[in-house]
Amino acid sequence: MRTESLAFNSNKIVFFNNILYIATVLSDLEECHQEDEHSHYVLLIEEPEAHLHPQLQVNLYNFLIHADGNKNCQIFITSHSPTLTSKVPFNNLIVINDYAIKVSDIFNYHKSTPSLTGLKKKDIEKYERMLHRYLDVTRSQLFFSNGCVLVEGISEALLLECFANRLGKSLTRKQIEILNLEGTAFAQFLLLFMANDEKYRLPFRIAIITDEDQFTDSKKSEYSLESILNEPKLNTLRESILNDSECSRVSTLRTLNTNNHIAIFSGLKTLEYQLCRANVYPTINDTRSKWFYKFLVRMSPDKMKKIDSYLDQKNHVKILSETEKMNIALLLWKACPSKSEFAQELASSLECEKPQDFNIPQYIESAISLFDNGI
Repeated sequence: MRTESLAFNSNKIVFFNNILYIATVLSDLEECHQEDEHSHYVLLIEEPEAHLHPQLQVNLYNFLIHADGNKNCQIFITSHSPTLTSKVPFNNLIVINDYAIKVSDIFNYHKSTPSLTGLKKKDIEKYERMLHRYLDVTRSQLFFSNGCVLVEGISEALLLECFANRLGKSLTRKQIEILNLEGTAFAQFLLLFMANDEKYRLPFRIAIITDEDQFTDSKKSEYSLESILNEPKLNTLRESILNDSECSRVSTLRTLNTNNHIAIFSGLKTLEYQLCRANVYPTINDTRSKWFYKFLVRMSPDKMKKIDSYLDQKNHVKILSETEKMNIALLLWKACPSKSEFAQELASSLECEKPQDFNIPQYIESAISLFDNGI
């Protein structure tokens, strides 16, 4: 406790020292301005976040914003802090790489070239406002990365680096950021990467991993595991999924995909279903003997007993057809526990047990491989 208290007090001392020093410099500039009101001054501050925890970084930023009232003085801050970045308005935020890219200029470019996106000016303005609210401390790490993977939810966010490590393609080592959107607000982020002119887009590649969400009614209780153990109901579910088209959200994303810096990878249903489908083998015995099936037995023993009974009736089938493989995958999908529990346990088990017979869905592997040959 004593060490923590000392560290906290030291942090505050650094903060107040920084504040006092900056205030002194600003006061000097104010005096210079009073002596020569026609002169202009620039204050450059390099990485003011050094030695400050996030809350004090925000306090320092607020102080600087309040202090930046002199029209004859402009303050420039260089920073590697996503805490500060998340607070800065887009018209004051410049990303420096091969070019100095002002983030607000990206949106102004799209407003002036609506044919590129097919979006109306008011829609681009709405997306700009939404994105600024959406870029919290975690998501602002996007600006400091070498590439980015956007995912819908907790399952993908927890599992993606685990899958990448199994493929020997660590995303963390390549400084690729995995952004959990906790939803499907992909279009807003796409605007940061869509311009063909590299002066008006962020200078790296982006992968989007999403679900096509064919036949959304599949999540309703009428298609519970108990219901689809009845084979006619299972067949109805399968055909409804196959006969449906991908959701309009995914179709819209594909139309917005205007250059080779953006890549969209989608699965027929949820990640959990795609994992089940990837781990159904040509025979029932093969499927039952593999690691993933045994993992599901550990996670959902009661449900898996019911699936075992169903499969026992199919033992006469020597080689599974694609239809039968999908049926088994649907049953396994319905046996999966909640998304967060499933993802946490799967990631932990894969890292500890390192099974050789676990398959990663192809669209996930393709998304990870996007960053193989540079960014």
